[in-house]
Amino acid sequence: MAEFFIKKLGRQEMGSPVRRSDGSLKFSRGRYMLISKEFYDFFPHLSTTVLNDSTALPFLTDHSDEIIYAQYVYHNSKHVDTAHVEGQPRDESRIYLNSKLDNDKTLFLPNDIVVMMRCRDNGIPFYVLHIFDALSPYYSFWNAKLNGKTYAVWEGDEAPTFDRQFTLPNKSANIIGDKKVEEAIEKQQQQALDSMNPANDMAQAMGADLFNARTFHDFVMNAYGGKCAVTKRVISCNGFDNLEAAHIMPQAHNGSFLPCNGIAMSRDMHCVFDKGFFTIEDDYTIIIHPDVLRTDSYINEYNGAKITIPQIEYFRPHPQFLRHHRDNVFGTFRQIRSNWINN
Repeated sequence: MAEFFIKKLGRQEMGSPVRRSDGSLKFSRGRYMLISKEFYDFFPHLSTTVLNDSTALPFLTDHSDEIIYAQYVYHNSKHVDTAHVEGQPRDESRIYLNSKLDNDKTLFLPNDIVVMMRCRDNGIPFYVLHIFDALSPYYSFWNAKLNGKTYAVWEGDEAPTFDRQFTLPNKSANIIGDKKVEEAIEKQQQQALDSMNPANDMAQAMGADLFNARTFHDFVMNAYGGKCAVTKRVISCNGFDNLEAAHIMPQAHNGSFLPCNGIAMSRDMHCVFDKGFFTIEDDYTIIIHPDVLRTDSYINEYNGAKITIPQIEYFRPHPQFLRHHRDNVFGTFRQIRSNWINN
């Protein structure tokens, strides 16, 4: 049985829109969806001790063929570091609308009903989101589930427009330039990095709500602009390309899905990187193994060159992961396995 979060949108959270003489809308403030404390369990857990903790939620909508990420934040200054917070202390959670989710401020309006369903595709969590205005034939169905309230959670098997199995599309929205989403990713990644112990046990970071196989691929591809960090090129045609998100510290070694543990590489470069044919220094210099340099392999031309690095600093390869690759993968010339010994 599916579970649905239902919400009727308010005027203030929708930016207090005013209709201009030409029919367009003017908004006097930012737009967001306020989430009642009663329904926090429907969404990923956010910290009560980290100031304004946030994450990025993946949404599938009926107006886009992309997975769209939006910031979900807990404004908790009422409980955290109140002595250094200016203005009125806050204690509320919001999902901030952005241009992709909101289609340039044309979709979400006061009194519309938003319905979200939690889904999984091969274990990867995401949310299906639909919006119903008063003219929709399904508005009365969802309005009845609210029963006069602003929020509700309802469980059922027969829900209009949610009557099929949802799967993740291949295409993901570009997150670069959406400052709120970037901020959420940075905050969550830093918390995961801070949780790692000195023994390089990365298992804790793998459990972070935001980071999984799908978001790892999306964030790494975005960060490197859809090009191989080594060759600076990509082969692309009809929606297919030869790029992969390579783990620096392998999954078999408890390597995490954090973006800073990934590098965009062409498939051939990914293959030999995983087998230790080359490694990368902390200054991003490529080091080809001496045994490979004694061959006529074309990868030798990259020895001493530097990989392309993301413009956003926290997406860049983390020194801790690079060090692990140099110490435990470089020069092994074999398939990565889980029974490794950390020296």
